[in-house]
Amino acid sequence: MSGYRTSRSVLNDDTWKYAHRCWGKVNYYVGVLLVVITIIVLMIVKYDRDLETIVIYIVFIQLGIFILTSIPVEILLNRAFDQDGHRR
Repeated sequence: MSGYRTSRSVLNDDTWKYAHRCWGKVNYYVGVLLVVITIIVLMIVKYDRDLETIVIYIVFIQLGIFILTSIPVEILLNRAFDQDGHRR
């Protein structure tokens, strides 16, 4: 089993499926937004001599944002399920 594994998402099959459905939606919208922002930034700095450094910063910022996508998913899980994994 791999995927979005938190203490709440692995409680049962229902929480597992709900968490992955939510995480997929969050990551889709965040990904689209990041692609647009990245394209705009790269178009602005495409002739900068430090382009490689800028790209590295962009990648690390995107990784940080990707990690932060767990916050809204955990909030949604908390709203939909109690501590034992039963729907509210």
